[in-house]
Amino acid sequence: MIQGECETGRLDAVPQTAWDRLRTRRIYFGHQSVGYNVLAGAEAILARRPAIGLRIHEAAEPSALDTPGLIHSPNGSNGDPRSKLLAFSNFMNAGAGERADVAFFKLCYVDVDHRTDVAAAFDEYRTGMDGLSKRFPRVRFLHVTTPLTALPKGARNAIKGLLGRPLWGYEHNARRADYNARLVEAYGRAAVFDLAGVESRGPRGDEATYLHGARERRALHPALTDDGGHLASAGRTVAGAAFLHWLAEAAA
Repeated sequence: MIQGECETGRLDAVPQTAWDRLRTRRIYFGHQSVGYNVLAGAEAILARRPAIGLRIHEAAEPSALDTPGLIHSPNGSNGDPRSKLLAFSNFMNAGAGERADVAFFKLCYVDVDHRTDVAAAFDEYRTGMDGLSKRFPRVRFLHVTTPLTALPKGARNAIKGLLGRPLWGYEHNARRADYNARLVEAYGRAAVFDLAGVESRGPRGDEATYLHGARERRALHPALTDDGGHLASAGRTVAGAAFLHWLAEAAA
């Protein structure tokens, strides 16, 4: 069984009572382009599985959360993680904090790269999110790991690898892995959608990994992407199924 079939098959194990609870929740998800990829996969699955019954709707106003469902919208600017935390905080303060049962946002792969001070970036995220948790104690705030990029290709990179020279693209994913580890350590696996982990596994269950120094790191599996960063059809299906499976437990 290929991974896409395996991931969608796992949805059969979710009891209908969990789906029934999920569709009563008011959920907000702020994101950018890879988020649209994940939701496209989820919407395709929902169309084939009407019994799940989750409504997904794009809206930029907190009042959209007056009706149960997963409300989503673009959040902040790519390449500027601080803008995403600020935009999410502003949305909560503008009325979503009084309406939402569950809320979260995700960073993009361009928000964490070889230049990122991971400790400082995560401390800023945690300070902001913990502040929102105190301000809106009724809301369950969830989290998403930063997505990955595929390994760099080409003759120049192949020669660098043979010579043992560093490949700059490898450092990007290493920083993302460090950031994601802090996220899971701080909030626990149940509260974190491990998008990076989903992206690293191919259609047949093999994992895209590489050695960075003495440590094994994960990368976006080439079978799930057409451009090295966004999710192609197979990637959207896998990520969408994993996302729904996680939401059934984390948001319900």
